Amino acid sequence: RNGDGVLEYAQRIISTPGQKDGLYWASLDDEEESPLGPMFGEDEPGTDYHGYYFRILQGQGPAAPGGAYSYMLGGRMVGGFALIAWPVHWDDTGVMTFTINHRGVVYENDLGPETEERARKIMVFNPDETWTEVEDADD
Repeated sequence: RNGDGVLEYAQRIISTPGQKDGLYWASLDDEEESPLGPMFGEDEPGTDYHGYYFRILQGQGPAAPGGAYSYMLGGRMVGGFALIAWPVHWDDTGVMTFTINHRGVVYENDLGPETEERARKIMVFNPDETWTEVEDADD
């Protein structure tokens, strides 16, 4: 949405204040609504969403399909994308931590009571043997 013609993925969920560099930005009535605007409703963006925190990951590790590589090229996220979502309060708002990349397969892992600390240290999509593929509900 920066008008330069390069197709790239968002590097942040919540835009920098005054910018449209993420998936959500505050919009006035006469402005373009952000892609995530309708999803937040009355919730305050930048906090948890339905009891989970979300963060965009900018690369993948050796356990990911396709191996380790950065999604970034020249400061732009063009090589793919990934997300991680973890419960705000483990064993209260949720138990499982989830991750997904541009291939669309969701993985889950119970990171235990240290979920907050462990999830914040995860910088790349890397579903190793401790992660389980979430089965499609349609199967």
